[in-house]
Amino acid sequence: MKQTHPLWTINWLIIFVTLILLSFGSSILFGFAQNNGQSLGWNQIVFSAIGLTLMFTMTFVDYRSVRSVAWWLYLLSIILLALVIIWGDKSYGAQRWIDFSFIKFQPSELVKIFYLVLLARFLSERENFSLKHFIYLIFILSMPVAMIVAQPDIGTAMVYVAIFFILLIYSKIPTSYWLVLLLALAVAMPIAYTKLKPYQKERITSFLNIDASVSYNVNQSKIAIGSGGLFGRGIGQGTQSQLQFLPVAYSDFIFAGIAEATGFIGSIFLIITIVALILLCLKTALLADDKFGELFCLGMATLFSFQMFVNIGGNLGLLPVTGIPLPLVSFGGTGIISYLLGLGVVQSIYLRKKSLSFQ
Repeated sequence: MKQTHPLWTINWLIIFVTLILLSFGSSILFGFAQNNGQSLGWNQIVFSAIGLTLMFTMTFVDYRSVRSVAWWLYLLSIILLALVIIWGDKSYGAQRWIDFSFIKFQPSELVKIFYLVLLARFLSERENFSLKHFIYLIFILSMPVAMIVAQPDIGTAMVYVAIFFILLIYSKIPTSYWLVLLLALAVAMPIAYTKLKPYQKERITSFLNIDASVSYNVNQSKIAIGSGGLFGRGIGQGTQSQLQFLPVAYSDFIFAGIAEATGFIGSIFLIITIVALILLCLKTALLADDKFGELFCLGMATLFSFQMFVNIGGNLGLLPVTGIPLPLVSFGGTGIISYLLGLGVVQSIYLRKKSLSFQ
């Protein structure tokens, strides 16, 4: 029987949807660049090219080899996050980046993928959970989350917690352990609130009291979204983003900038495209040849879902603004490369799905 070349058996629909999102984000960033003189669009294209190269490379690497080095990746994650705390560059009131002068690297974005690899491996190796396993799980979660909160970056920490909870729910841990975990969260949340920076507390206040002065950013976001109308003002033509009324339009509030430029039609198209990518990850989870692949794909779907929900919800004033970027769309080299690397693992899982013809 003639073997099918692996190149023709990868999921080209994932690549197509990914390219649409990358193109969408880069196009919008070129429009923002007209105002501030920075080559945001070109930078995004370079990062996308690097990420796509890694994605294609990872596609043809057996994902089980990634699974085998999960603990080493986790150790590397802890080292990177520790370096941020020790030598990180402070910007926007947070110490989240390592500055190499020619580029800034945000380890917490890359660590999302490493963290997911270990969590998927740990859960896939255990059918029945003992108390010892549960303590290990808490340890896996708490180390990177605590270090990210210390930066401080509450938004990114929330992404880790969301992935952790969804994978735990899917893995069906005992109900009694959930009660312990929820009790621990109930105790920890008030303590965590006291440790928040003033600007982080203002974001929560803004959400609870939309008429407060600290809700200025959200109000500007709503104005931008509303001014886009049905078809938008055109890329680079929006008054809110071009006149700098809309803060951090290239990242935190990029959805508002997109809505202003492309209108309701463009916004809905963007949401549908992200949802399509999420569904493709879930489909790959169903086709996965083992539990690890299944959990990893579910984790990637959770990552994209949660970040889309929180970013867009914050732009619409439905949720507090957390600084979580819109995946594959918001500006950020480390984030783009990390998401594409994760999608490369998803492609590797798809390539080696059940009843694969060329193996």
